[in-house]
Amino acid sequence: MAGDGHRSDGAEAGEFPPMSNIAQVLHDDIMKDVEAVLAQKADNLWRRGQAELNKLQLERKQVTTCLKELQDRQEQLVAEHTAMRSALVDITTKLEFVAQEMREAIRSMPQRASGWAADTNGAEVGHHAVPLVPMSQPLIGGASCSPGGMAKSPSCAGL
Repeated sequence: MAGDGHRSDGAEAGEFPPMSNIAQVLHDDIMKDVEAVLAQKADNLWRRGQAELNKLQLERKQVTTCLKELQDRQEQLVAEHTAMRSALVDITTKLEFVAQEMREAIRSMPQRASGWAADTNGAEVGHHAVPLVPMSQPLIGGASCSPGGMAKSPSCAGL
């Protein structure tokens, strides 16, 4: 039997590798396939992760831009609010000045013993009838609140 080309383990020479070699070759082929599949999945996972990171960075830039625009708008609104408060204080100050001037004008008017009766030329103020002065007539001090006299009168300044 030894001379007829047969091996003693029952396999013919060159026909099949020994069983331990077959298992090793099969194991190596399976491992190559598994490693190739794992490498492909790892690459796909890496690409998806990179795509998600890029999306997050883009969203972060958009949020940052939006926040910057909102901060700029808030600063603009704060400036407008400050200007409006200043204008309101200015108007209030001028109205207080006009009210004070009117009080002084009313106090300085001669009072008649019988008092004035309220008519179409006057308005009742407290216990005194006060004549209404048309805007084109001079006010105290000779100035008027007509368009030409507005700049000359402190009581008309800024009106």
